[in-house]
Amino acid sequence: HEKLDGTGYPDRLRGDEIPLGAQVIGIVDVFDALTTTRSYRGAMSPEEALNEMERCRHWWRADVYHAFVAAVGAASREGKQSAA
Repeated sequence: HEKLDGTGYPDRLRGDEIPLGAQVIGIVDVFDALTTTRSYRGAMSPEEALNEMERCRHWWRADVYHAFVAAVGAASREGKQSAA
């Protein structure tokens, strides 16, 4: 996926050249990849995935990153309350 610094793919776009929709799809795809079991590793919990994504937060616009973290955090809290 495209990254703000231009090191992404397919077009090596940077900054505002990356459409908002592409930013949203990119961050969701990373989260999905981290929280889904793969043949080479187990799935991370949502909390573990967010911690890993914190290290890479410079890949996305700050507003996209913060909105995603807030949404996943809220969904995670709701899921825990429903299970209790």
